[in-house]
Amino acid sequence: MTTDIAVVGLSVEVPDAPDQHAFWDVVRTGRSLTRPFPAQRRREIEEYLRYHWESALVPDAGERVEFHDGSFLDRVDLFDHAFFGMTPKQAAVTDPHQRLVLRTMYRALEDAGYTGERLAGSRTGVYVGYAGNPGGSYLDYFCRIDPALGQLGITGNIVTMLANRLSYLLDLRGPSMVIDSACSASLLALHQARAALLLGDCEMAVVAGTRIVMAPVRHPHTRIGIESSDGVTRTFDEGADGTGFGEGSGAVVLKRLDRALADGDQVYAVVKGSAVNHDGRSEMMTAPDSRAQADLLEAAWRDAGVDPRTIGYLEVHGTATKVGDPIEFEGLRRAFAARTDDRRFCAVGTVKANIGHLFEGSGVMGVIKAVLALRHRVIPPLANYERPNTAIDLDDGPVYVPREAHAWPEGDGPRRAGVSAFGLGGTNAHVVLEEFTAAPARSGEGRPPYLFTLSAQSPASLGRLVTRYREAIDAGRIDGNVRDVCWTSNVSRAGHRHRLAYTVTDLAGLRAALAATEAGEVPDAAGTDAARA
Repeated sequence: MTTDIAVVGLSVEVPDAPDQHAFWDVVRTGRSLTRPFPAQRRREIEEYLRYHWESALVPDAGERVEFHDGSFLDRVDLFDHAFFGMTPKQAAVTDPHQRLVLRTMYRALEDAGYTGERLAGSRTGVYVGYAGNPGGSYLDYFCRIDPALGQLGITGNIVTMLANRLSYLLDLRGPSMVIDSACSASLLALHQARAALLLGDCEMAVVAGTRIVMAPVRHPHTRIGIESSDGVTRTFDEGADGTGFGEGSGAVVLKRLDRALADGDQVYAVVKGSAVNHDGRSEMMTAPDSRAQADLLEAAWRDAGVDPRTIGYLEVHGTATKVGDPIEFEGLRRAFAARTDDRRFCAVGTVKANIGHLFEGSGVMGVIKAVLALRHRVIPPLANYERPNTAIDLDDGPVYVPREAHAWPEGDGPRRAGVSAFGLGGTNAHVVLEEFTAAPARSGEGRPPYLFTLSAQSPASLGRLVTRYREAIDAGRIDGNVRDVCWTSNVSRAGHRHRLAYTVTDLAGLRAALAATEAGEVPDAAGTDAARA
């Protein structure tokens, strides 16, 4: 039996990047999304804090509220409550983490082509990396204002519901759980999902992570000790002084590779192996350990059955702290030195430099970045890297830091990447990924014309969907034959109330029909008997 696991769908939402294409553009160009805390959210938090401090037994001495800079979402309150089976009031008292991860997981499943009847009743597992950290939960926030809302908000705020609600809504019958190992949680969730697929506990799994910083207030009582002074993450750089806060969510959908190929699924990349360990009794409970990290890499390579010399990119944990970065580099050096003396053959980077640290959600974000790098065959640059950290000897080691995007060279075998995530309490995870090369596509268009359909819950959503399809054709992201595009639109998407249909013979005809609909016209392609049926 093959142990290869296919990544068949993914979704990501971070500031300035609401989908995988925008996210890849941020990564490929080496952009940093650090900015001030959004003005509207700032005003709302300031209003809440004034209320809280006025009612506190020990009022805060400070008069001015200061916020960290970071990679923050402009809005965290927007949510299609009806789509996810909630009333407006239920949605309002549901933790924004749950609202965001629900949306991201659904989009990942939709990207994989599994929604509606194709998914209902299936043995699909849901694995979410998340932690209810100290410092004030969303339930605490609104119960201080109106304690009567507590009962209504229970299912929206119990941590396990981040996974369980999706299983309930979509009638998924596989394992459904939230995993907490601090910053390695979502990568550990992927490791657990892989094991469940191989054991037969589920036939498909969605793995997700999410992070929202409710109130990134600069205050001595809220400091955890790893914050960057200006919100910028400068991994492996001499100017690094900590990690910046990040917000967003990411999800991947996994299936056994043999099943994915038999079912005709798209495959972004292949999970070849994974490993998890703990630092044990290291220097201190919250300090990383290079020996444990080296052991982790060796275990993951062994599980994947790969020669580490074939790994061309490593997505490191890379929190840009004075302690953590040199220890991680030493772990890399140790692991590679046991297998090869070659120098500077493996690029290193971290998505934290682009989007900040999503803590429990950071592991799956690193996986998405590495998967897209494999898919596009591009080594992305490490953002914010200017001067090498003098505590790290990059010249005499197996890795190098890419300063700009470049083509990923072809080797004797498939391109491979690794992704690491290390938890604050010492739980570490690593995943080995491999590029997927699809078999040559079948030639010919079959027997046109073909029926193309779209549907959405509202006219506005349908209009946005039309625009997204037209933009995807213009950008070359849809470049297969029109038969496959129509099959996907008809079979792999759930049916909703507001619909349109065209009969088309090629992509140019589909593009013309979409553009006409955008312009408020009724295209000829919508007037055929098949389209009107």
